[in-house]
Amino acid sequence: MGGPGRLEAAAGLGARLRELVAESGRQVLAGYWAMKDEPDFEAVMARWHADGLQVALPRVVASEAPLVFTRWRPGTPLVPGPFGTLHPDDPEPVTPQLLVIPCLGFDARCFRLGYGGGYYDRTLEQLPGALTVGVAYDCCEVRGFVPHEHDLPLDWVITERRVLRRSAPSG
Repeated sequence: MGGPGRLEAAAGLGARLRELVAESGRQVLAGYWAMKDEPDFEAVMARWHADGLQVALPRVVASEAPLVFTRWRPGTPLVPGPFGTLHPDDPEPVTPQLLVIPCLGFDARCFRLGYGGGYYDRTLEQLPGALTVGVAYDCCEVRGFVPHEHDLPLDWVITERRVLRRSAPSG
């Protein structure tokens, strides 16, 4: 998805995401810094920060390790990480209560397709009480894909058109 349609879709995603976060009551949120064609939520994260919520971004620390989250504030300098990622240069980790996770694809059961490194799957195993919210464009739904044994479903998937909820959220 590109151009004006992408911006409009990201705005719709952002509105749904703000509602879900407000309803969740969670105070420590993990966002992400968009890369490639992922929905961009920098403005949403800035709003969360202005509302008094703690916001963190993921950081890849080793190839087979879970992600580490570090605190982000508007204007925080970001440094490059592996795979084209950007993260705050802050050594102190933050434990998120809610994770916003980009999806290259998703299905109706709230399984996601990512870039294939397994980072979020390893991370979610370490955060069993965290609420997980996948974000994707509606056109990225994939029917009939079979998740790998290590793949964990998300609690929610939000698109610009709808909100999918797994039958038994973990958070």
